[in-house]
Amino acid sequence: MFDFDAGKLLIIGIIALIVIGPKELPAVLRQLGQMVARMRRMAAEFQSQFTEAMREAELHDLQKDVAKVHEVVTADLNPLAHVSAELNAAHSEITTAVEYVPKAFDVPQDMLTMVDVPVSAEAEVAHETAGHSLAHPATPSTPTQA
Repeated sequence: MFDFDAGKLLIIGIIALIVIGPKELPAVLRQLGQMVARMRRMAAEFQSQFTEAMREAELHDLQKDVAKVHEVVTADLNPLAHVSAELNAAHSEITTAVEYVPKAFDVPQDMLTMVDVPVSAEAEVAHETAGHSLAHPATPSTPTQA
């Protein structure tokens, strides 16, 4: 900023001695030193407050980042939430399909009744030997003639 070397300081000291006088020069130099010390303290305080404000801002940003990571981790590590979401989506698709099919194809209401399908293995064998296919329980298959 200011380029003071020994020669310039000597010239300033001689001029100050002539202008201020030898009696008051020590008091003036003491006051000048105190003012410089105050200015340095103020500059250091300002710098420390500025640094602290920057640290707080960085800390606040870091806290936001940690909160986001925590949300992502807790959301992704909850398998029940994923399963529940998938089941809800499947339920809504099935409900939509069940409501749409009779309306789209003009299926009479009496054809929408459920057909009893045998559950046990013995019932399946009995059902197949009677000539019915389990793939389409509502339509009996006709036996082929040999």
